Amino acid sequence: MSDPLSRFAQRWAVESPETAMTRAVRHLAQRAGHTRAPHPLVPAARALGARIYEENVASAVLRVEGPPVVLVPRQPWRTWRRQRFSIAHELCHLLIWRAVPEDERGALQDPALHDELERLCDLGAAEILMPTAEFSQDLTTCEFHSAGLAALYDRYLVSWMSLMNRFTTVLPSAGLSLWRLGTRPDDPHDLPRAVASWGWSSRTYIPPGISEQHLSRTMLSTALNEGRAWSMDLRLGFIRGQPTVAAIACPMPGARPQQEMLPLWVGRSVPDEPRVHAHAVLAVLDGQDAEATLDLLIGDRPRDSSRPQVGAAAQC
Repeated sequence: MSDPLSRFAQRWAVESPETAMTRAVRHLAQRAGHTRAPHPLVPAARALGARIYEENVASAVLRVEGPPVVLVPRQPWRTWRRQRFSIAHELCHLLIWRAVPEDERGALQDPALHDELERLCDLGAAEILMPTAEFSQDLTTCEFHSAGLAALYDRYLVSWMSLMNRFTTVLPSAGLSLWRLGTRPDDPHDLPRAVASWGWSSRTYIPPGISEQHLSRTMLSTALNEGRAWSMDLRLGFIRGQPTVAAIACPMPGARPQQEMLPLWVGRSVPDEPRVHAHAVLAVLDGQDAEATLDLLIGDRPRDSSRPQVGAAAQC
């Protein structure tokens, strides 16, 4: 019996399952009529002959015993933004299931394949909701500041965690981190400390727990006081040799009131996700394109790399 992921790649006439997933979800977007974010999932499900229902399930699940059905939890603590990603993830499972010959689909239940399948469907879900080309263009159009990040958040209708992760996928040489003031009991009230990070380059990943004291410049404090800060020669003191990287920081966009009712979710209005407990966002850039990428995120404003720069946020 053939590897089902190899079958999936063969179905799309490519060598890797990752490339096959990208092709499959782009084809699905065309069938569903997706043109511009936010990308709705009901048309995508219908294009696959599937339906979406709320049920008393612990997590989103795909049922294929009859006509395909994606079941999502009723629990109110699961935000609709995260549910959108879960639904897109299950639709990617359906894309793989459809591509594998019927007599070989049992191999998809192999526990040894579970982690790879989940990673592949996460990749596909991100591409459905935040297509690479569109998201890349919006990153430079909206620029890196609180208003720009909030615009991306409301344009793509995904959670902050999904948005941050997508940033480092589209810009693989970038690391992104959230910072909070007064994280530890013995911290000064105004000391920023990293609390979450994305991106796995050893030169751009900020380990959670690191404080701003390990950076050569007060990027986070400057951004919180002035609205934004950037530098072309930030040194990371927690890495041997203290490599020089480009970086840009801004305050974390504030959350809208929880009671504000936002888009309809399976026929009713629902509240937005809770506030993310972070005060600032830092993007660290490395590689030969770091300076050009920083210019795009800044918005091509004149800058002096000898010190952290500040700038007002333009509207996206």
